Amino acid sequence: MKSVKLMALGALFFATSAHASEAFFGYSYVADTHAKGTWEYEQHNTLRSGKGEGEYNALDVKFELETGITDKLQMALYLNTSYNNVSGNPEVADINEFDVNGLSVEFLYNVLSPYKDSFGLSFYVEPEVEVRKSSSGQPVNKKAIDAKVILQKNFLENSLVTVLNLKLEPEWKRDGAERESSLEAGITAGVTYRVQPKTYVGLEIVNDFEYEDMNFAKQEFYAWSAGPTVHYAADNFWWTLTALPQISAWPKTDADLNLDEKEKFQVRFKFGIPLAE
Repeated sequence: MKSVKLMALGALFFATSAHASEAFFGYSYVADTHAKGTWEYEQHNTLRSGKGEGEYNALDVKFELETGITDKLQMALYLNTSYNNVSGNPEVADINEFDVNGLSVEFLYNVLSPYKDSFGLSFYVEPEVEVRKSSSGQPVNKKAIDAKVILQKNFLENSLVTVLNLKLEPEWKRDGAERESSLEAGITAGVTYRVQPKTYVGLEIVNDFEYEDMNFAKQEFYAWSAGPTVHYAADNFWWTLTALPQISAWPKTDADLNLDEKEKFQVRFKFGIPLAE
């Protein structure tokens, strides 16, 4: 486990030279997929900060290896980790450590291309096993399936890119003999414009819901977040930076925000580097 932690921390600042495909947004997925036989390393680094009481900071680091199975089917393997630094919060136990949270596998199938058809359409499925909560760093026994419908429309000869993701994620948790289920749902949307040959600047919006017992009559909360996003693509790598403050939520625990279920502020930096073609 110690060797895994050291490798994960070291990879946080990993960089090399190669050609890469692009992900224009920090949280929203695009409909395009990798070509058959291509490989890419991606890393998502998400800083989450701010709860109602005490000090709360977490850094989620997601290591990803992607490949094109066919020109329309993409597969990826994730190692999910986080560093949690929490103190003085009655909802979360004090902790200061980095560890592995779990594994997940992604399948992305492209139906319509945003570059060849009138719009882009893809379907996304990500089964996940979690042994440690990224929100608190505490042990958990959880299985989930993250499913998305991804829509993309480009304008102005691909200079203006818009996306919409619709998400459903059923979850099953076990704590000793007790079992519980829930359903997370959400919408993410983004628009970005090419301001320089290699640079896009835009806006991203994220809306999260959660329902107890997978029952739409038992809504636990919702939260809206929105903020700017910047994407840069060179010949041998790309990176994306998104800042996402929470702007509205229900039930409200702090002004117009819900700081029990979600953080006050998130910022995500992710990058991609191709490994082989």
